[in-house]
Amino acid sequence: MSPRVKESVWREFFIRQLIMFDDERARFLDAYFPDFGNGRSQADQLLSDYTQVLRQQLADGEEGWCGKVLIGSRVVISYLDDMSTDTLTIVSPHHAVLPEDGSGECPVSFLSPMGKQLLMKPCGELVHVQTPSGRLPVKIEQIRLSEFAFAAGEGEQQAL
Repeated sequence: MSPRVKESVWREFFIRQLIMFDDERARFLDAYFPDFGNGRSQADQLLSDYTQVLRQQLADGEEGWCGKVLIGSRVVISYLDDMSTDTLTIVSPHHAVLPEDGSGECPVSFLSPMGKQLLMKPCGELVHVQTPSGRLPVKIEQIRLSEFAFAAGEGEQQAL
């Protein structure tokens, strides 16, 4: 696939996300936050912020897909306390299941504590992520687009 075709395919992927979160937001929130309350309000705000970032990315052109962590990003982070690294793929909650194909993908829901803290952050950003063992400083080392997330996102609207 040529780079130009690949860029247009990713552009369409993000347009579908934008449409889904605009048109199906209430249904999405009902599925993951059935009770009206603080959690649902926070998720709704996260979706608003995310769709605003997507709109800006789409307006800026096709070269900025790896500038910020988006749903569909493969993110390399380094833990600054011990300099270990992890590679995570930010996905929708229903795709946050380890694949059985040995692909090495580590899908993380954008609604998970780690996913929420990384979403929309730029490469190079230092983030203090809250984990069960406390706050850990991590640095976003690399952001790429994930073929795994793209394949999983093919049926995004049908999965709701």
